[in-house]
Amino acid sequence: SLGISVKGNTYWLATQPQGPHSNFLLSFDFSAKRFHNLSLPQPFPFNISALSVFKDEQLCLLGSFYNEDTLHV
Repeated sequence: SLGISVKGNTYWLATQPQGPHSNFLLSFDFSAKRFHNLSLPQPFPFNISALSVFKDEQLCLLGSFYNEDTLHV
């Protein structure tokens, strides 16, 4: 996915195919030239919809709640 830059770092939404914490943020620190995995609060019952920047300095994560019990065909 496309990255978002905030305060000198770039962030991406990432998914790990296995494991209990499959969604996380991947960041790259340009000053240290290093990648970091940022865990989301657990449990995280939301499907991640978007990653954006708020007021040029805050990272914003938009999620939507998915409940199979309320899904009708």
